[in-house]
Amino acid sequence: MDASRNLECVSSKTGTSVPVVLILPIATLCGNPPIRQIVENLEVIGTIGWATVPELNPEPLGAHVLFVEDEVLIRTPVAQILRGAGFVVNEAANTDEAWSYLQTGAPVDLVFSDIQMPGSMDGVEFARKVREKYAHIVIVLSSGKGALLPRDNQHQFISKPYRAGDVVALVTSLLQQR
Repeated sequence: MDASRNLECVSSKTGTSVPVVLILPIATLCGNPPIRQIVENLEVIGTIGWATVPELNPEPLGAHVLFVEDEVLIRTPVAQILRGAGFVVNEAANTDEAWSYLQTGAPVDLVFSDIQMPGSMDGVEFARKVREKYAHIVIVLSSGKGALLPRDNQHQFISKPYRAGDVVALVTSLLQQR
């Protein structure tokens, strides 16, 4: 869809692929059907963000999520979907930013962090520091590389690629359990 709201056609030859970037409004497409009907069951894959948009929650849940992901094309759409589900979401591009945010005393109920991160610590070390200083915060780690899994099993884990709807379901479930 271009700026004038006209739908664009993308085509490719059999056996070839064409990278496509779609920028859609978060609430509706062409002013009518909810986006979730348009992009249902698409995945967040690699550095390109496709996402399932869950039912929008008309009343904010009030839970605060700190979403830590260095890939902006993953972080931005998933954070928006979490917001649409009623969460208050703060984003950080690396663990140093996230740690600084936590130290401000801002409310955080759950940290969702990638494991492989630039900065002074990876997601596993960041999770250990969070657990030591902020034991009340629920922690979810994510990675596309199973070898990076923490051995202590103290944190929830979701493997990439993941469906944004699965992230919402996991976050909701974990916050309801605490």
